Amino acid sequence: MTRSLIDVVSEAAEIAASGCDVEEKVAEILHAAEPIMRVDGWMIWGLDPLTGQRQQLYATGYPAPLMAYLDGPDFEVDVLTPFAQAKTGWPARVRDLPFKPMELRCMSEFYLPVGFVEGLVAPLASTGGRLTGFLDSSATDRRNPSDEARQLMSYLSRILGRLIDPVEESRRASQLLAGEQYILKIEPDRGADAAARPPVEVVRPRNQDDRQLVAYFTELLALIMESKRDWWTTQFFWEGVVKQWYRCRCVRRHDGGIVVGLSRFERLPHGLSRRELEVLTLVADGARNDDIASTLVVTTRTVKAHVQHILEKLDVSSRSAATRTAIDEGILLRPPQAARAAWGPPAQERWPLPALRSATARSAHGRSGPG
Repeated sequence: MTRSLIDVVSEAAEIAASGCDVEEKVAEILHAAEPIMRVDGWMIWGLDPLTGQRQQLYATGYPAPLMAYLDGPDFEVDVLTPFAQAKTGWPARVRDLPFKPMELRCMSEFYLPVGFVEGLVAPLASTGGRLTGFLDSSATDRRNPSDEARQLMSYLSRILGRLIDPVEESRRASQLLAGEQYILKIEPDRGADAAARPPVEVVRPRNQDDRQLVAYFTELLALIMESKRDWWTTQFFWEGVVKQWYRCRCVRRHDGGIVVGLSRFERLPHGLSRRELEVLTLVADGARNDDIASTLVVTTRTVKAHVQHILEKLDVSSRSAATRTAIDEGILLRPPQAARAAWGPPAQERWPLPALRSATARSAHGRSGPG
């Protein structure tokens, strides 16, 4: 089925709003654009808002010598400056340039020798037009990128620009975690400097002993750190060490740090029992009734009864709808690793982004605390 420009832009917006890592979102947005862009190489850089230095965020299809050149100091002079002079403005293709582009050093010495004869360069801008990065794409066919592709990238450059913006990222995190009872910040691994800065910082509340709070959530923090790339670690429920339920929301930063928001719940949402939460999690992870029965050591008939009760409590009519609600509201537990092995590869390998659509499709096919 042919995909329209609107289809791709809509999917890109959905991916950008999903709860996965920024790098994964960028890769999936570019993958969604491929049917229209028809390019053979991509590279995206982000700009540090304080220093203006470029940092490579995503690259595919480029041989090592070309990548080294694009990441080097000559990029702005050889590539950005001439492309910015295109009469048609940004985004600009090689054929949009107002002079003979094949005479450019970047083309004659680096792109052409590896087969790239056309391409497109676009600045990535965030709210208010603030520059947050650049995108470079290259093709081995002179017909690509097409006019439609250039128009598509004019839209995607705004979505990508906001997505990779550290300032926008902080704003989104603040909005998401504004109402949380506890906020903990897990610092990225800094190697030799790790001892100089605590790995976990208590952001909220400030009137409680930090060490006591961190000790209480040690098991949870270890769980999050061990499973950074799992779909379920964005929003889920965790049963504390004293059998107290917490809703956990995780926001991942560009530097590898994670901000965790937690709110205590007296009971699970929708009147779900712990067993029903276990079943719902396994349903969302693509397990069939027989898989769930084997994992929980119950009969298939018992699983069917649990699934029916879950549908009634969530007021939905299908497993796919239950999965959608579970992911939207974070009504999930950690899928047991042993259970995953019983029915296939890990969830993150079976669920390409966006997680919500893939999870829905997969399920449709059967598959007291501190303070």
